[in-house]
Amino acid sequence: MDERVRLVKKPGGAVEFRIKAADAEAMGMEAVAAEVQSRGVTPEQLGEPVFSKYTRLWTIPVRKESDE
Repeated sequence: MDERVRLVKKPGGAVEFRIKAADAEAMGMEAVAAEVQSRGVTPEQLGEPVFSKYTRLWTIPVRKESDE
């Protein structure tokens, strides 16, 4: 498990993955996606990655099964 990709549980049960921009660039987004999927998340559950220029973090939301 790559510690650069952090799992964050938000209030209300929402889950997302966060990674620093520099780490994402070093790993490549394909490797980030593979790391997320290795933790049991299917590609269909992943939302669109969002970049924050203020925090310099990529956030990848995870949809719940019931959201489909």
